[in-house]
Amino acid sequence: MPLVCLSSKPPSVGSAHPRVREMDVQSLADLDELHTLCRDKRARGHLAEAVRCYKAGAYRQAIVATWIAVVFDFINKLEELELAGDAQAKAQLAQLETIRLNGDTQASLTFEKNLLKVARDDFQLISPQEFLDLERLQADRHRCAHPTLQTLDEPYQPSPELARYHIRNAVIYLLQHPPVQGKAALNRLFQEVASAYFPTDTDGACRHLEQGPLQRPRESLVRDFVIGLSNSLLLESKEHSERQRMFAALLAAEHLHPSALSRSLAGKLPGYAKRISDSEYWRVVAFISRVPEAWEILDAADRLKAENFISSANGAYVGQALADALIVRDLHRRAIARLPKVDVRLVVPHLDLQRVSEEVIDALLSKFEGAGSFNESLLIAEQVIEPLIPRLNMDQIRRIFHAFTANTQVHGSWGVAPVLLRLVERPSLPLEQFRSELKEIHNKLSRWGSSLVSEGTALYSLIQITSRFSDTESSGN
Repeated sequence: MPLVCLSSKPPSVGSAHPRVREMDVQSLADLDELHTLCRDKRARGHLAEAVRCYKAGAYRQAIVATWIAVVFDFINKLEELELAGDAQAKAQLAQLETIRLNGDTQASLTFEKNLLKVARDDFQLISPQEFLDLERLQADRHRCAHPTLQTLDEPYQPSPELARYHIRNAVIYLLQHPPVQGKAALNRLFQEVASAYFPTDTDGACRHLEQGPLQRPRESLVRDFVIGLSNSLLLESKEHSERQRMFAALLAAEHLHPSALSRSLAGKLPGYAKRISDSEYWRVVAFISRVPEAWEILDAADRLKAENFISSANGAYVGQALADALIVRDLHRRAIARLPKVDVRLVVPHLDLQRVSEEVIDALLSKFEGAGSFNESLLIAEQVIEPLIPRLNMDQIRRIFHAFTANTQVHGSWGVAPVLLRLVERPSLPLEQFRSELKEIHNKLSRWGSSLVSEGTALYSLIQITSRFSDTESSGN
């Protein structure tokens, strides 16, 4: 058998192909790549045969082998669906087994004739448009396999373009896809995301979804999945944990299929935003913070409303909205300006203090400096300052020391002293640079009198450390 030269024209069959075009190495390599996309081993073998026939110029045989690959792929999909508990698939396989055992040729032909309709109508494996293209493959297979004559002395000879077209369609429409597509696949995806065990991080969601219907989906499936998740996140009331799973799935869809979000939400997102009430507009801010593309998709009126919401909104979700706005470039400034004016108890639970910017830390320290009650100063000391101790800079530490001496609501709160002690004891902290501040702290603490301070307490230890910078200690030296 002669070797096929990949860089030359494919051999013609007789003189029946006057329009045979030159094939380059890349186009043939594309066919080989299509063959590797087939999921089923049997279908992959027949498609590989179709590609070999195509390269050899045997275009009728290539089309016949492509149709056989479609049949075996469909049977494989039925087997997978049966394992998943699909009753219709089980019935189809039982019918096929009966045909095989009885050797019923007529029933076998009927099964093959109706195969594409069953794939479209009963299992939603192909769309109506894909059905038409694959139906053409089925019709051309019959023309290639039977002695159909174009004229009295010329058998039917398909063009190389037609053979290539059928090979490509078979893989793109059917052979590369898992057995669940259409509404069934969409429902399966939503059910997976609704599970309490679905990952809440993007990486985990990617690993989960890339093994299912999103592995090689049709564009319509990705679009409907993105739109469905976005609709729920923006317009429906969901528990925090469920929202986390939905956002993880949404970002995973974008990671697996780049630009899926922008293509799917263009024209949809502004309509969703306009249906959201003022009190629920935090959902728009939350969506923008996790889906950066959303800001550009919104129209100017919606972007302005988001800005005004951050500047003036109140309510239970204002803290969450501010925390989200801090990571949105176009809302960051307004959120920073608003932060000192909002109850810190509403904001802090939603902040990742190890990742917030210096501007955010400075705004939170402004709240500490202006604390209006013992409880507020203690809350900020324990929930903001203490977690931030390892990353506070010298200016921020000086502000904390100064707030302790200047604000009676700070140094009068007994619970602040343990936090201040941990700050003073921070490894490698150059206390000598804070001599004047520590002297003032010692003076404030000393006014309470030794009778009020028990040895071994944080307050006692803080007095001992700061005493090194007091006037009495300095004169003793």
